[in-house]
Amino acid sequence: MNLGGANITRDALLATGFGLYQWQWQSEGLTDIEMLLPDATAAVAWLSHSYVPAGMEQASLRSKLKRLREALRSEEITLRSIETNQAEDPVKLIELVDQIALGG
Repeated sequence: MNLGGANITRDALLATGFGLYQWQWQSEGLTDIEMLLPDATAAVAWLSHSYVPAGMEQASLRSKLKRLREALRSEEITLRSIETNQAEDPVKLIELVDQIALGG
């Protein structure tokens, strides 16, 4: 769910525990994804199927995920916990990406 500037909706999601993670981009010129996700697994699944690096629109899922793995490893893209304001371990996120790559 893209919440935009809906602070009341955002606060309601946080209160229910459904919106505990959000993706953040370290690349200049890219804005953080203002989407709250319930857990790291759901966040990785969403990003894995949404991530399309420039020039790779027609590439296979595995090729796109290879680029995503590199971005996670270098911490160009991080998954931040709203509760703790800490980034999730990139190794854990890469393992979840690998599971998706094996599955499809």
